Amino acid sequence: MKAITLSENPDPQAREPFRWIADRTDPRIQWRCLSTVQFPRLNRVRKPYLARYLTALRAVWLARRGQADLLVTHGTLMAVWVGIFKRLLGVRTPHLAWSFTLPYWDQHGWLRNQIIRLGVRNVDRFVMYSMIETRNYPRYLDLPPDRFRMVVWSVDRPPVNEQAPPIVPGRYVAAIGREGRDYRTLIDAVRDLPEVKLAVVASPHNLEGIDIPDNVQVFTDIPYGDAMNIAYNSAFMVLPLLSGTIPCGHGSLLSQFLLGKATIVTDSVAMEGYSFPGENVLTYHVRDPQSLREQILTLWHDPALAERLATNALHFAETRCDARYTVDYFHGYLREKGLLTDAGQGGEPGELAAQGAS
Repeated sequence: MKAITLSENPDPQAREPFRWIADRTDPRIQWRCLSTVQFPRLNRVRKPYLARYLTALRAVWLARRGQADLLVTHGTLMAVWVGIFKRLLGVRTPHLAWSFTLPYWDQHGWLRNQIIRLGVRNVDRFVMYSMIETRNYPRYLDLPPDRFRMVVWSVDRPPVNEQAPPIVPGRYVAAIGREGRDYRTLIDAVRDLPEVKLAVVASPHNLEGIDIPDNVQVFTDIPYGDAMNIAYNSAFMVLPLLSGTIPCGHGSLLSQFLLGKATIVTDSVAMEGYSFPGENVLTYHVRDPQSLREQILTLWHDPALAERLATNALHFAETRCDARYTVDYFHGYLREKGLLTDAGQGGEPGELAAQGAS
């Protein structure tokens, strides 16, 4: 069985394509890993994103020549363009759209949404990381609900140089990430708390128009290792989301859990199955600086509570979000489609590894 996985690698320093779970699956699967990093010159051109289009076209052309029994895309736009090229070239190879997300569907124009619908019309299976997406996307895309599945995000512990000196000195709270983040509410929450130092790692656009107080230190476009240094040495972390429904931040949340960090996260239905208030996280009301301020002060002055939340969060991530659940689900999908008669590795998907659309 031959599979091609396609991805866009946001790390400009990357030299190898993202291999996903290729090294952990049944050895009878022949993997070919394609990525935008394989076109370093074109990867610098983002409008139009030539490396994405060429990566998608290359995969579909290989499938047309019989060199793939399955195409696995990562990310929404890669899925869309693989679908468009499949239509143009008349390719019917099954397409599994992994890590598919549409957090800003309502903010896109009519034409863009129609292109997305056209591109994903023939996707065989969509995999998302939250249940709310399995409920919303069939309506957005006008597709049958049985094509959509929620699979818990699985991630390894982020690599950290634990011997490196802290980039941010002293005791501080950290927030890291760019997708769907609400740093205005977070910064307003600590604006009148001079005793609480906050370190924010984000993209410049996340902080546009925000007045940065003296107790907030901002880092933009820094190396991944530096970001993990800031996370690892923090007292605890905050994951501020723009709304109570936006399906973002799951990977960041689990990475924080695996680093042993207590976390405050927005009260969001998109975090269903990941965050359990009072057990592995504290939550606050969306876009409510006062609510967030109270939770920050709670953890700042109660290290024992922070330690308990961190311990529970680490246990959750290690027992419920291990990469083996992704492997199990993938093998089950191949058996279901008749692409492997016996996956050979792993059993049935774990309890939360694969939930059907409701």
